[in-house]
Amino acid sequence: MLFNIGACASEIAASIAFDSEDSLKGAVKNYQLAAGAFTAVRDSSLTSTRNDCTFDFYPDTLNLFISLMLAQAQELFYIKAVRERMQDKNVAKIAAQCTEFYADALKTLGSDNLRDIQKVSIFLLIIFR
Repeated sequence: MLFNIGACASEIAASIAFDSEDSLKGAVKNYQLAAGAFTAVRDSSLTSTRNDCTFDFYPDTLNLFISLMLAQAQELFYIKAVRERMQDKNVAKIAAQCTEFYADALKTLGSDNLRDIQKVSIFLLIIFR
């Protein structure tokens, strides 16, 4: 059930138009909720190897989803910072953190446990379209 909450929260966040501060805040909260739900699934899962579970519950897959959700939330913080014309050094810090989250996702995607890129791609398209 937690996995489905994460997937729904990410879908809601992705569907929000970022035309106001309230919509940005709502999207950020939903991306953070999704990351939290995927973290809870990963941390409470009794399966420790990919042979014990389906592809979507692999620890590396969940790590990928967590990194993506955090990156997308951070990207919205970046958009907000640019709109509000924050100081360049603060915008750069926000952008750097966003880059780190996306880099973590890319690193996880390249892990040995997620070699089958077709499964990952198809699954990502279904969940995060």
